[in-house]
Amino acid sequence: MPTHQRKEVPSDVQNTEALSAVQSNEVHQDGNSGGVLSNLLEKKFKLRENGTSVRTEVIAGTATFLAAAAMPAITPAVLGAAGWDKMAVFTATVLILMGSALAYAFWVKYPFVCGPSIGVSPWVAFYVVNTLGVPWQAALMCSFIAGVLFILLSVVGFREKILGAIPMTLKHAFGAGIGAFITTVGLLQTGIIKTDSKSFFGLSLGDLTATPTLMAIITIFIIGFFIVRNIQGGFLVGVLAFAIAGIFIMDPATGSPITKWTGEIFSFANPIAALSPTLFKLSFAGMENLGENIWMTIGIIIFITFFIDVFDTVGTVSGIATLGGFIDENGNIPRINRVFMVDALGTTIGGLLGLTLVTTYIESSVGVAEGGKTGLTSLWIAVLFGLTLFFAPIFTMVPAVASGSAITLIGALMIKSVLKIDLNDFTEALPAFFCIFMMPFTGNMGTGILIGIFTYTILKTLAGKQKEVNPTLWILSIIFIFYVIANQMI
Repeated sequence: MPTHQRKEVPSDVQNTEALSAVQSNEVHQDGNSGGVLSNLLEKKFKLRENGTSVRTEVIAGTATFLAAAAMPAITPAVLGAAGWDKMAVFTATVLILMGSALAYAFWVKYPFVCGPSIGVSPWVAFYVVNTLGVPWQAALMCSFIAGVLFILLSVVGFREKILGAIPMTLKHAFGAGIGAFITTVGLLQTGIIKTDSKSFFGLSLGDLTATPTLMAIITIFIIGFFIVRNIQGGFLVGVLAFAIAGIFIMDPATGSPITKWTGEIFSFANPIAALSPTLFKLSFAGMENLGENIWMTIGIIIFITFFIDVFDTVGTVSGIATLGGFIDENGNIPRINRVFMVDALGTTIGGLLGLTLVTTYIESSVGVAEGGKTGLTSLWIAVLFGLTLFFAPIFTMVPAVASGSAITLIGALMIKSVLKIDLNDFTEALPAFFCIFMMPFTGNMGTGILIGIFTYTILKTLAGKQKEVNPTLWILSIIFIFYVIANQMI
């Protein structure tokens, strides 16, 4: 990319050929190799057309990578507690992250990435497997079947029709609600708030004098400084500064450094051999020991997995698209059918590799907030996650509390979509209100989305405005009722 100031294009240069000649001249002045690469990336990802640059896309991809960097470390720990092989889960997670990022880069052309759902993995591990007694292989089979259903429904445009039926009020509420949700997650990760059984709402103020929490607060202000000064790279600088400083700062509560690093740099584990304990191990074997309601249990697990993926993805993509300005004048997201297909393939392939539900990561919003607009962001994400296979010891040292600082501020940026909601119309305001607040209060984005849809459908009808209710919303409202019932049955 050019390091000097761009030349002013003469006012009399009106045609495309002349403009191309000026740009080509600039490229060659930067050196042949750099110019060729810049030209290639420009042609493939249309950077100027999208108002971005290689530098911005790389920063955005790095920021998303760091925000999601804890996932290959967290997921093995969660699923490992339910019998999965941790190294296999780590390898599968990285491969899914790489594969989905490449699909987003070259096919979907959005700065997104998919990975194992941080919300579903604990539900499967600690409830489905450890509490209900479902073998982990059967849990994988349920996830795989749900993925196949996702593919079929994506082919016929089912999820695209859902998104098209949702009114703009709720789409804006999705963005704000997800902002509230991930801010809650970020505040919990940083220790700024904590779970507290004695508190009326189960949460209370954390110990702000604890060293990791104090560092997280400082990191929030570092990132905030970059934001208010309109300087790119704040999320990257903040998270990196935390991780590096944490190597040398001790946590008095544990007596060890905040950033846990073994001192090792490289890892040369064979990915195929590492995957073998979970690869193609999905099976319903062992389910016969669960009693008479085997198939009902299986059906409910598949249904809940399906439900969460459909609506988490709808909400996540709507929220990120709003943040990045990807929604067109008609309220639609271009190429949304491809987004859903990548999501569906991720869950299906993830089931074969040994992972539970795979979904589009809300952490993609970190890169979007840094200015990522094209598939080049995702391509760089794929490269970075590919390197984690060789630099696993370094990769796993980024503490969750560091990414929590970034996630907290991303939520703050996303909440601004409430400004687009007509709060003077109660049939618009109340559904949006419930949608926004039920996401963090229930700890489930999908639940908040459906509660918003259900409230909108009923309230509009009661107000005599049923013409504003798309028939699809009635179907979704009925699905919500079944979802509530299903949750009570297992």
